Amino acid sequence: MIKFHHICSAAILAAFFTIGTALATVPVVLPLTINNALGTQLNLDDSGGTSTGAAFSGTCNGSPGTSIGDATSANGDNDAYDQSWQIFVDGAVFSTGGNALQDITGRKITAGPVTLSGLNVTHQIYLSDTLEVGRILASFHNPTGSPINTMVEVPVNFGSDGSTTVDGTSSGDAVFDVNDRWAVTSDGGPNDPVNTTVLYGPGTPSVVPTSVTQTLFSCAGTEGIGATFDFTIPAGGTSSLLFFAGLGSIDNSATNDIGTALVQAAAIWDAEQSLIEAGLLDDLTQAQLNQIRNWAFAPRGPGPDGDPLCGNLIPVGGPNAGWALAILALMLVGVLLARRKV
Repeated sequence: MIKFHHICSAAILAAFFTIGTALATVPVVLPLTINNALGTQLNLDDSGGTSTGAAFSGTCNGSPGTSIGDATSANGDNDAYDQSWQIFVDGAVFSTGGNALQDITGRKITAGPVTLSGLNVTHQIYLSDTLEVGRILASFHNPTGSPINTMVEVPVNFGSDGSTTVDGTSSGDAVFDVNDRWAVTSDGGPNDPVNTTVLYGPGTPSVVPTSVTQTLFSCAGTEGIGATFDFTIPAGGTSSLLFFAGLGSIDNSATNDIGTALVQAAAIWDAEQSLIEAGLLDDLTQAQLNQIRNWAFAPRGPGPDGDPLCGNLIPVGGPNAGWALAILALMLVGVLLARRKV
């Protein structure tokens, strides 16, 4: 008699091999635009540096720095950003000179690793196919035998410039401060895309911003949101910071409505289950989730009979869960047929 958990393990291992093969990456060079099915566009470049080399001073000058240079929402509104989502490590901006890898979906770009302050740093930008949401994952691997303390600064310069208005925050008011996990901002019209900036998750993550600012480098304006994180990466370990960038109404309505963005922000980013159901974590492994320090993701337990491969590895309810479960089902059938022939 074959126990289910043995079949499950074999099926999942085979499915992982299939998925891994299918999701191969190809080298690309920035600038590059990534698109989703809704019509959202993120314009990625390696021109996010500043005249002072700092995140929150000077001017944008086209020098190296991996960034989302601009974005266009699904209804066609552009000028969401004036260089944004760069990663500064101890005052040095992350840059690969434009070299990156693009996955087969075309919606995920991974740049790095680049060595900064003794850390191997990777900068990944992903665009959801079902929501107007970008995801930024910055990872920091410590290859040494000693802990490394680091300061990470993340600037998000808005295209709304001098018209920037804070329309709402995670704390329920329209005043952005260090206690706000997310903020919705616009130019008041809105004419440019509404921006939703998500800096950390609910609960008690081990790393949260030590300071925030709404004055950044000047790039048609100094207005935006910037956050500073101070934390320690253990010897031989990897720590990551996870951010989200919402555009327009965030949902799939292809509208640019402040009220809808506020409702969506609270619905999606105030609970881990909401992130799962939105499919915004579907491509991340449990190991990657464990490394994220600014979100307190619950561990996913083992499956039946203690089989470690049959736990909640695929977020149930996400828009990508269907095809993943279908692959697992096909692999399971294959295993069963193979066993019958033996």
